Amino acid sequence: MEAEKRQRKKMSMAKHKNYLRQIIKASGTAFLDVFQKLLEETNATKDEVFQYLQRVYHAIFFFGHINNPQVNPRDFFPANAWNNIQDTFQKPLAEYKTHLPSQTPYSILLEYITEFYDGKKESILEELEKRNKELLVNFYKDEKNQLQPKNFALSATVISHSCVSNPYSANAYGASIAYKGTVPRQLMIAISALLVWDKVISYEVRCKESGRGIQFPHGVCGYSYKFNTSNNKYKPTPPCTKCYTSYIIKFDPKFVKTNKQEDWPHGNCAETESLSNLLRHNENIRNAVHTYDDNNEIVDRATIIKRFADEHEDELQKEIRSLLEPRRFYINQNGLELFTPAAFA
Repeated sequence: MEAEKRQRKKMSMAKHKNYLRQIIKASGTAFLDVFQKLLEETNATKDEVFQYLQRVYHAIFFFGHINNPQVNPRDFFPANAWNNIQDTFQKPLAEYKTHLPSQTPYSILLEYITEFYDGKKESILEELEKRNKELLVNFYKDEKNQLQPKNFALSATVISHSCVSNPYSANAYGASIAYKGTVPRQLMIAISALLVWDKVISYEVRCKESGRGIQFPHGVCGYSYKFNTSNNKYKPTPPCTKCYTSYIIKFDPKFVKTNKQEDWPHGNCAETESLSNLLRHNENIRNAVHTYDDNNEIVDRATIIKRFADEHEDELQKEIRSLLEPRRFYINQNGLELFTPAAFA
């Protein structure tokens, strides 16, 4: 009797793992189809196509590789396309087991759309709605109507727009991480905090509830939009408690306290990437941000960065390495490296 129970449990686990593998494979295939279609329809140059696809391929190959169960790069392509992929995209194929992605696939898509529409919010949201609908339809059809759109593994539920309201300028965008899978999400947050985000943002994310909040200059605003799969539209959404207490800016819609459980980790939200991009691109805002210590004394940017280095960098290195070790990823003992696209030849 016990042997039969163990056998049934083993079979059930194997079936569930195969189901998860199908989701990753179908999600990656759908995303690549839609992203390539976007590049074609927007008349991207040959160089742009090559550079963006390198980054997207690497990110998807990486997530497939660390997934449990593993999905190999060739599983995302039809058989007749594989030889061309091997010949053209040698760098991402060589480095998805050794180099870390700096963005999720969806953040790369958002970056391209943001640059194409030159930061115009309405056009960006409309384009994202169109591509989101295509992603879900492709994903649904790819699995012969057996998988529901809610299981799409590479989507970002929320998009955030940060800017200076008066005059209206310094537009920056970001997407929530929202990767389906606890370990990939933890990894992407840790990688971003250590190697990608502005270190002021990284410091606040690592402080979590003990942080005093990052004070931005007057006039910095944050607008966030949540995608609704029932009507394929974005709806303005207020910040969660984590973002409201971490980033002291003007939010629109305003923060609303609710009793909903916010079980996502610090750093997962779109506001984090958006505000990091704002700091990266605007020196005046970057130099003005600060926080307060327990005595209500101002802590400037330089001090925050030093504290992050002293208190969190080693901890993050260890966290990333411990998450990667059981995931068949080669860890360079000289330091973690980000994937850098090859120049177009």
